[in-house]
Amino acid sequence: MLTSLGTDPATMPAEAEDRADRFRTLTTGRRLLLVLYDAADEAQLEVLLAGSPTCSVLATSRSRLTGLADVVRTEVGALPVQAAVELLSVVVGRQRVRAEPNAALRIIAACDRLPLGVRLAGARLAAQPD
Repeated sequence: MLTSLGTDPATMPAEAEDRADRFRTLTTGRRLLLVLYDAADEAQLEVLLAGSPTCSVLATSRSRLTGLADVVRTEVGALPVQAAVELLSVVVGRQRVRAEPNAALRIIAACDRLPLGVRLAGARLAAQPD
């Protein structure tokens, strides 16, 4: 990300903390939305929190990330059954879900209707058409 913001690789800071400082400096005053998928923990995110009010970070995680201050948290709960069926249909294919509706419902139930679980299960199914 630092190179995409203009840092010459030859002048890249060696230490993670120095890279984080450079990131904050380069993003100050910019309008930026950073989207981070499946963050492992707070430490992984802290270095990427921009130091400017014109910058925002949208992060998803399987962890609650309660150690971050001044953040807005939104929990994504279980999807309604029909929305979960629709998500599985998008990933696996509508014909396959229509052909085996009971199997689709069992898969969705096994994933607790959680979006990430349905998507991952669907991706595995899509890769195994038989």
